Amino acid sequence: MFTSVIGGGEVQIDRTDNTVAGVINTRQIQNLPLNGRNFLDLAQLQPGTEKVDGANFDPTKANYTGVSIAGQAGRSTQITVDGGSVVDNVVGTTTTNFGQEIVQEFQLGISNYDLSTGASATGSVNVVSRSGSNEFHGNGYVYARDGRWAAFPGLSRLDAANGLVPAAQAKSVPFNRQQFGGTIGGPIRKDKLFFFFNAERNRQNAIVIHNIEPGILPGWSGFTPNPFREMLITGKVDWTLSGKTNAFVRYSHDGNRQQAPFPAGTGILPRTSTTGIFQSDDQIDSNRSDGGVIGVTHIFSPRVTNDFHYNYNNFHNLIDPATKGVVELRVYGSGFAQTWRSGSNYITPQITNQIRHQFKDDLTYSRGNHTFRFGGNEERTGINGLFVYSNPARIRLWSRGIIDPADPNIGNVPAVLATEADFLNTPVRNVSMGIGNATLPFNTNGKYTVNWRTSGYGTDTWKVRKNFTLNLGLGYRYDSNLYNTDLPKPAIIAPLFTKGTAPPKNDKRMISPRLGFAYDLGGRGRTIIRGGFGIYYDTTIDNLRLFERADLGKAGAELFLGGTALRSPLFPGNHDGSFSFNPASGSGFIRLGALLPMIPAIRANIEANAFTCTLPTSIECFGSISGPLFTSDFRIPYSIQYAAGIQRELPGKMLLQADYNYRKGVHEVIVYDVNHDLAVTGDRLPAFPNSVPVADSSGFSTYQALLVRLDKRYAKGFQFTASYTLSRLKTMGGDTLGLGEGPTNLNNFRADFGPGALDRTHRLVVSGIWELPYFKQSSNGFKKHVLGGYTLALISTTFSGLPESAFLPDGVRRTCRVHAAAPSVVALNQFHS
Repeated sequence: MFTSVIGGGEVQIDRTDNTVAGVINTRQIQNLPLNGRNFLDLAQLQPGTEKVDGANFDPTKANYTGVSIAGQAGRSTQITVDGGSVVDNVVGTTTTNFGQEIVQEFQLGISNYDLSTGASATGSVNVVSRSGSNEFHGNGYVYARDGRWAAFPGLSRLDAANGLVPAAQAKSVPFNRQQFGGTIGGPIRKDKLFFFFNAERNRQNAIVIHNIEPGILPGWSGFTPNPFREMLITGKVDWTLSGKTNAFVRYSHDGNRQQAPFPAGTGILPRTSTTGIFQSDDQIDSNRSDGGVIGVTHIFSPRVTNDFHYNYNNFHNLIDPATKGVVELRVYGSGFAQTWRSGSNYITPQITNQIRHQFKDDLTYSRGNHTFRFGGNEERTGINGLFVYSNPARIRLWSRGIIDPADPNIGNVPAVLATEADFLNTPVRNVSMGIGNATLPFNTNGKYTVNWRTSGYGTDTWKVRKNFTLNLGLGYRYDSNLYNTDLPKPAIIAPLFTKGTAPPKNDKRMISPRLGFAYDLGGRGRTIIRGGFGIYYDTTIDNLRLFERADLGKAGAELFLGGTALRSPLFPGNHDGSFSFNPASGSGFIRLGALLPMIPAIRANIEANAFTCTLPTSIECFGSISGPLFTSDFRIPYSIQYAAGIQRELPGKMLLQADYNYRKGVHEVIVYDVNHDLAVTGDRLPAFPNSVPVADSSGFSTYQALLVRLDKRYAKGFQFTASYTLSRLKTMGGDTLGLGEGPTNLNNFRADFGPGALDRTHRLVVSGIWELPYFKQSSNGFKKHVLGGYTLALISTTFSGLPESAFLPDGVRRTCRVHAAAPSVVALNQFHS
């Protein structure tokens, strides 16, 4: 249960609930300036939260926003609109964007939140959409942003002082955006049937800066276009069937498209060439989401109320290469940077289809001093798609930026890579290819891979005394297919797993207790002391499960093969895809000009021989593993949450909230090589001389914070909210669900426990709205309607910097250079700060 609200959604003292929560009211939603007008940006007004760019999880989802709560990456925050989940189960964030204009109320659960929230060990966001009424209302709007009207942020100018080469510098902000649309709502039948409709268009033109080191790669820097287009549509109908029954149906559509590099900041300024090797490496990203919610509320009696919701969402993501059907080229620059990229982006084309059906029912029953709530949720999510990897191939080139200047073979590598001849004369370092059927799901019967999520809960708000309330609750959840429990490990790698070849068992232990209290000090509703405890279970990211099936299933599904794992007799040297810049090296030597015409024959040779293997798994057939395998004892991550705080009514229509929040994340996912393939001591399994990446749920994190919020309620045309967070986050990795960096010291995981990626010591957000009083009451029409009626609004954010870690790439010396005679393995965790 979120903090209670009254007219306009203004936050009030809550005398019965211990949840640490926040509400953004209607006036704030309609007036506060949001850059890009993303509805989830409103979360930043609450202490303990931070908006994060959805591109951090999936760069193909332009203008999507994630919500970080308690320092977590934001991948699994439970986000619902009108009671229906809009979470993307494949990579995180949401499947649908919504316009700011459709939001009636915005609620956040930070700690000890209600057990009906859903699958999240982090926190929750619930959005209530707008409805029509007995009066017709509508508006039209245009929001424009243009580089001619904007100044550079003080520390982010596009100049030499910020490390940009001349071709990537600019004196104005190369950006413009126009968002325009309108709303209309009103009665279809007075007092019975109402409608609301919103449509919004976004036209954004930005640029990508290619800032490539001029010493090795001169002439490749500059700007390329980064266009974005989006159409948002929402329609809603509310129906008052009787004095006891209300229903609504809402439909929403989101369609968007952009061209952008992946990863951000990579690519080149394309140019013509005889061999066509200098083309755009961009992706063309398209997302389409259609869905809606049906809700019915029925009052059986003054004591019994029931809410039912059905939620449907159909999400389609398509990623095409801007340049089709050519080899992707990369150059290892100084420090092993790979910002120079051209050709067909290595993870295109890609398709993700995700269809969700959700049935949710909540019953409230009041009896005496008790308010009982019972609920259940059944959610079916089906996923399929396509994932093409390095097709035709990905080729990475040597450069002098990574070679020891004293190496006698450095002359085999051109001093600079500026012309087509330079590139064709450059030695190849390695080659990668995706081999096999790229259709998802891999090695699965049926068109979709399906997870059934079943959950239920019961809670009791027990008013023990007039001024003391206990909150009791118990929840349970079961997921049928969050990770693969049907695929055993092959015997060749079984010694690396605690239960040998046995697959992990499904986690049936997701029991969530909740206990809290609210104490009205003095019994006058002016000071509330509250506290509570709860256990909340998270989810997993379907990316891990989908790709594991290619490794553990029969040969035929696409594998990501590169370097020594990509084998063909057509390769020189050791007949694999890894080469030296020394022609005398046993690993082989080949220049780009010689390799390019060989790629079709090499691919055909590998494909012709790849799937004749009759062994049970791709791992045994190829001797390599594309992605992480779930460990034998894998469990679903969860968090243990404690909170204690106070709410205090202050003079001047102000409310102060201060809470201490402690969160411990347990069984968080870390990914690492269990075979220690790069260790100086050699592989743990000499019979399998390759890496064995695993997804292991032995990670943990801690978060402690003081959360303070001060609200000045609306009065005389003015209101403000100030939120302050003093926090410390410590983790073992950057992502609770396993898609961040893994441990750097495989002999001591705890050595990596330290400040997390979103560990901000201080964060202050101040927002305010002031309706200017000038000319509002003027009898002069011009003054009243032209000079009067203006509102000033602001959001100001100040925060501490984030921690940094420095690493040396594997296989290099502390000078960040390679010597042709250097060993191919290095000690793990050579350098970490």
